[in-house]
Amino acid sequence: MRRFIFLLAFVSLLAPRAFADSISGGQTLVTLDSAFIDLLTTNSLVPSAISPATLSGAVASFPITGGETNGPNAIITHSGGLTFTQASTSLSIGSFVIDTATSEVTGFATNTNGLNVSSVPLFTIGPGLTLDLTGTAAGAISATFFGGSSDITQTLTGFRVGVADPQPTAVTPEPSSLLLMATGMFGLATTAYRRFSSR
Repeated sequence: MRRFIFLLAFVSLLAPRAFADSISGGQTLVTLDSAFIDLLTTNSLVPSAISPATLSGAVASFPITGGETNGPNAIITHSGGLTFTQASTSLSIGSFVIDTATSEVTGFATNTNGLNVSSVPLFTIGPGLTLDLTGTAAGAISATFFGGSSDITQTLTGFRVGVADPQPTAVTPEPSSLLLMATGMFGLATTAYRRFSSR
């Protein structure tokens, strides 16, 4: 029985790492790559933020609305987005969801030509949380501003957009994690008490 209690306590103390902890606030900063900024400038594409996101110089900030961490993986949801405008034509993307397990950032994409899709892969996540355009995002840019050129789509696929810096401010253990931790502490306390009482 004593061995069982000790084993339960040991496993319980380790187990919370395997359970999800919820994220409820903060922001993710994205520093736009200089080559991406040059691409926008060369093609007269003007970026702007979709509230409540902000864009100051080369740094965009997207409020974190929720998510969870599970061991080394995380899903982080955001509000706001970015709009790219060229004369009377525009493309908007936003409501970004970072998923480190799939190494993708998904979100919506709409344009003035009738495109209106949600939860599509927009960026791939690379080492150091770099963000590169997916084929889907590259195709949306090409269709919006370059007449759907397949050459443009191919050129832009994998193009470095920037680097993400998630800054969650509130990470709360889920009830299951707290219960397991409490069980572990109770098991250790019970074992210690029995050992002390047997002396």
